[in-house]
Amino acid sequence: MTDTDVSLYQLTTTYAQIKSTYGISPLELSNAHPTAGAAIDVVSGYWKRIYSCSIDGFVYRLKEGSWTWKDSIRYTSACQTIGGTSGSPIVSGGKVVGVNNTGNEDGGRCTDNNPCEVDQAGNVTVREGINYGQETYGIPACLTAANEIALTQAGCTLPRP
Repeated sequence: MTDTDVSLYQLTTTYAQIKSTYGISPLELSNAHPTAGAAIDVVSGYWKRIYSCSIDGFVYRLKEGSWTWKDSIRYTSACQTIGGTSGSPIVSGGKVVGVNNTGNEDGGRCTDNNPCEVDQAGNVTVREGINYGQETYGIPACLTAANEIALTQAGCTLPRP
């Protein structure tokens, strides 16, 4: 989990096959940075629940235990996501803008399950009960015309393994 917390999987099923089999269209990734104040839905398939709120802002560095993520999404307090919602898509304007990944559970400072915010000057802020996600707008630039992942492609800024 360097810089972000996202996994990419290559499927053998096409979007057309998904729509034909399940009668739904897959979610699309936004290729634009999300906007502070935008309405979002964190859609949990595991809990079969939608958490609705807004983007409160963005975190320069989000530190949790041994991990540090860059430019994370901070939710308003209305999004009280819970364990089991990690990996849920963050949807805004009908497109995926991020992936839900963590929240400060009990006010701890930069420990597992208690991320802290670190600004550009190194100042640390702890926001107990606030939840966070990782942006996905960088992913489309890493996809080829055949929708294959190409981390060395021009414009791709995702970290390389």
